[in-house]
Amino acid sequence: MCKVLIVDDEEPVREAIMLLGKWKELGINRVIEAQNGKAALQVVEDEHPDIILVDMKMPELNGAEFLKIIAKKHPDISSIVISGYDEFSFTKQAIKSKVIDYLLKPINRDELNNALKSAVDVIASREKSKDKIIENNIALNVSIPVVREKVFMSIIEGNYSEEELELYKKIINAHESNYYGITILRIGNLEYVKKAQHFNNNIDLLNFAINNVVQEFYFDRLKCFGFRNPKFEREIVIVTYSDIYNDEIVQIAYDSISKVVRKLKEVLNIISVAAIGDIYSTSLKLGDAYKSAKNILDSYNIINPAEIICRSEDKKRQRYNYTLMNIINIIKSAVENGSYRYIKNELEKFLTEIKKAEYLSINNADRIIDELIFIMKNIFHEFTDENKDHDENTSNSIESKFDELDYTNFSEFETLLYRISEYMYQKIRQNIRSNQTFNIQDIKKYIDNNYYEDIKVSMFTEKYYLSREYLMKLFKQEFGYGIYEYVQKIRMEKAQELLGDLDVKIQSISKIIGYRDNNYFSKAFRRYFGISPSAYRNMLIEKRMHNLEEK
Repeated sequence: MCKVLIVDDEEPVREAIMLLGKWKELGINRVIEAQNGKAALQVVEDEHPDIILVDMKMPELNGAEFLKIIAKKHPDISSIVISGYDEFSFTKQAIKSKVIDYLLKPINRDELNNALKSAVDVIASREKSKDKIIENNIALNVSIPVVREKVFMSIIEGNYSEEELELYKKIINAHESNYYGITILRIGNLEYVKKAQHFNNNIDLLNFAINNVVQEFYFDRLKCFGFRNPKFEREIVIVTYSDIYNDEIVQIAYDSISKVVRKLKEVLNIISVAAIGDIYSTSLKLGDAYKSAKNILDSYNIINPAEIICRSEDKKRQRYNYTLMNIINIIKSAVENGSYRYIKNELEKFLTEIKKAEYLSINNADRIIDELIFIMKNIFHEFTDENKDHDENTSNSIESKFDELDYTNFSEFETLLYRISEYMYQKIRQNIRSNQTFNIQDIKKYIDNNYYEDIKVSMFTEKYYLSREYLMKLFKQEFGYGIYEYVQKIRMEKAQELLGDLDVKIQSISKIIGYRDNNYFSKAFRRYFGISPSAYRNMLIEKRMHNLEEK
């Protein structure tokens, strides 16, 4: 019969464990509770429990420190971690302390009882035999898949000590006779797939489905372990390993990932590209294997892709490198003047230059998107500095809006740039508008001073972030004319004035007041005054002659 100690600072959690555990069925005759690590140490000394279920984050003494002490003073006690925190620092301590299992909250009945059964079995085995093998292998019983993922990432990043390395090798079942490689799978339409009904924005469920497909196409001669890269959500890292290395294995690796890419498209509508890195004869070189795969993937050409399974780096990457940082001031000026079309024009020129080269690496494309968001956010902060609270809230909404950065080819990349730029431009203008007092007289003054320009209502709706209908209604209420009517009124009055100056030719007048076509100007003048420009001028001449004769 066994004795169990539950250590957790949350009473509802302790009660839940009490209710979920099949204590009698597992041969557990007593369950004790403690509300923090410090109190639990005293209970251990007094009660000598066989099994401890411990939370990792607690006041006074946290779970990691508690496990260190227990592992040192009471190595025979079996520990099970139950935590709401999926942090690798906690997981590493759990591994070092040779815990039976690491379970995440909320508690699952089956997982809890399976872990308790494992602990009871270990205790029973230990009582029958003091065989050291049992103790050495306890760490390998940690069942949560994320542990293996994080161990692989630690090796890839070179983030481990010599002491940890031997333990890590056991967890990933590394053999020095194996050959190791890495394939990176990049999901281009991740946000679209995540929102599909069967995933409902659950990234863990999506990763589970992807890894099931990955496992389906790797065989006994070439084993694999796939997981999502925690630093690049769109990347699935596939570690491959085999006890032999020859041309056949290389071909198997290529054929397997080709089938994975096709199957993901067919079954889950996932559009992806893969890069196969170099092969190494030790797991310690997984970092180099990842770098080689990453370099190959980063050079993938989104304009004219040769293939979706890449095995070598595209050397064009070294020749072509595009940046938006050279047009920051143009974008800023366009925002300040309330003209999105200038931003769009600059982006069109920028993208045309890229298309002429027929090469844009996927890494460069990602960086361009990051630059555009960075530029627009900085402009946002500059123009909204007076309203700090509103600025921060709107900035956060801008950032969250563009978590959705899907693109799978150059056309979608172009569309995404325009979408980001227009959305953020509108947000900035909206916020500027909220900090300004709008005066309809400003529009009238602009027309009075710039009547010869190609004036459109959209210029004012973009600048003041007002609807077309509201702006036109407001202008007419104030001045008795619609905006276009007023533009024509000012032009016609100016034309009348210029027709009185006999030194100015009629053809020149049409251009001066903003008409490019002389015939169109003549028709507009006739409709407005009921007389043609030439007849009006002749009328003025006759009137002047008549006045001179009278004098």
